[in-house]
Amino acid sequence: MKCIKCGTDNKLKERTEHRGRCKQCGHAFVFDPKATPGVTHTDQFFAHVIAAATAQDTLFITPRQLWYFFCARQARSRIGFTGCGVILFLAAFVFLLLSVSASAFFLLPMALAFAAGVAMFLPPLQRRLKPKVAKEPVVSFEQFSEWLARWQSVNGPIAKLLPPPAQASAPAQVSSEITAYSFDRVVVCQHAAIAQFLIASNFHFEHNCAVLSLNHYPQNIFDTVMQMLRRNPELKVYALHDASLNGIQMTHRLMSDERWFAGQSGVTVYDLGLMPRQLLGRPVFTSRERSGQVQSLSALPAPVQQGLQPEEMKWLEAGNSVELESIGPQRLLQIITLGIARSRDPRTQDMLVPVGTGYYDSGGVYVYSSDSFG
Repeated sequence: MKCIKCGTDNKLKERTEHRGRCKQCGHAFVFDPKATPGVTHTDQFFAHVIAAATAQDTLFITPRQLWYFFCARQARSRIGFTGCGVILFLAAFVFLLLSVSASAFFLLPMALAFAAGVAMFLPPLQRRLKPKVAKEPVVSFEQFSEWLARWQSVNGPIAKLLPPPAQASAPAQVSSEITAYSFDRVVVCQHAAIAQFLIASNFHFEHNCAVLSLNHYPQNIFDTVMQMLRRNPELKVYALHDASLNGIQMTHRLMSDERWFAGQSGVTVYDLGLMPRQLLGRPVFTSRERSGQVQSLSALPAPVQQGLQPEEMKWLEAGNSVELESIGPQRLLQIITLGIARSRDPRTQDMLVPVGTGYYDSGGVYVYSSDSFG
């Protein structure tokens, strides 16, 4: 196992003799699959996951986004291992068949050539072997959080990993020159963590929009921002939510809640997803609802129930839920950006935005970028 600091290869005996540290530089190993029960990954694997998830330390990421990214890479590595096993099995099988009718001189070269041919077609074969139905992450978020804490205690804080959203209660002092203006649009997120992610990524500056969450994050400027938004008679609101019982009713809540935009004329609400129909048959990670508001389909508002397809109702009744944070940060930014862009074009009829889940190289999830509820 290689040290992530100096690159020295340390055998199990050497790691044991040096009490879990590198024999060359003395840096501690955090993960050792051969010495720690329940651990199947190495330090190098964990470091590669962090680098890929943060786009080489250029993107902010939430802990749950990193967890989903880790689980996806774990699933991919297992598929790759299975593919190597398939090659070896087929090579051995062909070797056995040829031994019956061919001379021994040609057996080994032919078997190796066959194995090489299978290897050429392995990538598309792996894509076909990828799960086509929802599944649970390979490790719990609680276990991953413990691993993450151990990693940072040894290797230091991850620069782009966001802390839990701060619940600032004292109102911030905002200049009257700023509050005199308004916004053309606002992105409202179901969870504060996603709103924090967008703000940390400077999404609000790049797109000249406000970013808020349903639980009024960021609390210290929420009331001020809402006052600014209500000054715009042609405000566009974009809802971003999980594919869950709570999430799918978000647009209805924004239209019917007086604390949001109920009774405000000229406001148009667009749904950026996620909806269950966008995920059916796709390789996604399912999860449980994180907060309970609606416990059954029958408790959903009538307009929300009427907008569901029969397959979606079955999917929800089975207890399925897909978190927005299971989509990689780069793909999530693309979803919102493209959704806003399409909502500006009145000629656009097909509002489906093809996006990947953020942890698979092919395939994708389709997001309704601007179903108008105005």
